[in-house]
Amino acid sequence: MPHARYAAHFTNELYMSSHLDEAPFGDDAAADMLYDYEQGGQIVQPGATLESLLPWNGTVAGCFSQAERGDTDGLAQIYAAGFLLLRYTGEISVADYEVLRSALVRLAEQLSLDAISEVVVPDLDAFMADQDRRLGR
Repeated sequence: MPHARYAAHFTNELYMSSHLDEAPFGDDAAADMLYDYEQGGQIVQPGATLESLLPWNGTVAGCFSQAERGDTDGLAQIYAAGFLLLRYTGEISVADYEVLRSALVRLAEQLSLDAISEVVVPDLDAFMADQDRRLGR
């Protein structure tokens, strides 16, 4: 089950899709990641970070390095891992927010995915602002 803060904030059908390219879990690898947590019994551990959720022991630096070479798979993995973190913990650290936001902006630019820049990034920014208010930052 998604965390209540995630479910209350990320309400666009895009966040539920496993078929739209613009969706956090829209590509095959991301859909598999979600399945592992939804059906496969994997658990997002307390204190998890975005990087700790990347598949295949990936690193944030490695994902951005791939993007420099024109391969957006790493950015899509950051997108999926960031939204797994949000979905199951209902929060995100400032550092992980910055990584996720940067990956989203680059992914939207490289693949011309308007829904990411017009829906996902503003929703993420609003979520972070709400989280900062809730935590008194």
